[in-house]
Amino acid sequence: MKKLYQHILSLSLVLLTSIPAQAADVVLVVAANSPVVSLDRQEVEDIFLGKMTSLTRIGKVTPLDRSEENLRQQFYETYTNKTLSQVKAHWARIIFTGRGYPPKAVNLDDLKRTLRSNPSAIGYMSADQVDDTLRTIKLNEK
Repeated sequence: MKKLYQHILSLSLVLLTSIPAQAADVVLVVAANSPVVSLDRQEVEDIFLGKMTSLTRIGKVTPLDRSEENLRQQFYETYTNKTLSQVKAHWARIIFTGRGYPPKAVNLDDLKRTLRSNPSAIGYMSADQVDDTLRTIKLNEK
């Protein structure tokens, strides 16, 4: 009986450690003084996939990707319904045809620095990383 108990305990520990931790929600962010307040899901997709470079109500927008692949994957799956491999294939075609380049990939510190200095920049991060110099963007659902 003792061996069975130890076996069950060992199996439980293995299962618990193999379950990935729940990632924090990924949110769109801009500088606190940015004119961008809300975006439609299609606008987000178009901006980050290079189909749109400006918004009529504010002008030019500069999207910034994250260098952390897990966060980038979560963002694209959440906001564009595309896998990271689909996004990479999309950008490979765009680059090959000479029609553009993907958003610059930056780490968290560079993202925050760029957002603070460029009100037309837009990026994403985990919700728990947003500070008072940044503002989350409301996503308009249709």
